[in-house]
Amino acid sequence: LTAPGTARDEVAAFRGIAMQVAAGDYLEAQARARQFLESRPQSRLAPFALAFTTIYALPELPPGEKPGAIVSARKAAHLAQQRLPDFGDVYIAECKLYPVAYAACEKLARESLRKDPSAPTMRSQLALLLMDAGRLEEAHSLMSKSLAESPYNPSKVIQSLYLAQLTGARSEESYLWAYAQRYWPKLR
Repeated sequence: LTAPGTARDEVAAFRGIAMQVAAGDYLEAQARARQFLESRPQSRLAPFALAFTTIYALPELPPGEKPGAIVSARKAAHLAQQRLPDFGDVYIAECKLYPVAYAACEKLARESLRKDPSAPTMRSQLALLLMDAGRLEEAHSLMSKSLAESPYNPSKVIQSLYLAQLTGARSEESYLWAYAQRYWPKLR
């Protein structure tokens, strides 16, 4: 993500945090995102980083810290929407922080997808939201489109495989297993 007017070191800090999330170091990523926002309160990227790292860190946080983390992440999500209004992915963050208002989140996700059809994760996030609501066929269709946009993204392959299993798409399920084994042979 390179937002207009964003300093290079700010983008580097954001990428470092994203790499920690990708490595599964969620608590450290959240702590760095919090420091990032505190040290750069006018940053366009820092609120987005805090909102998303909190989503991943929530299961690992002690129960007493979760309510405050959710409140901070919701504030950061709203701030990210104000500072990056044309970047679709900022709109899903508040829908990942419980409690979830599914109808409102679906509406928000669809609006942001219309605003930014190239948002990297919005289609897959909407598919997951629909899956949680029990709308499997629609979720499967969206996830297939998302996978077509990012065919080498392991999480999208896994989500597509899961939805293929849930919807009974056996030929697609077989294809996805073979696909995953071909591209990630060490992860069998």
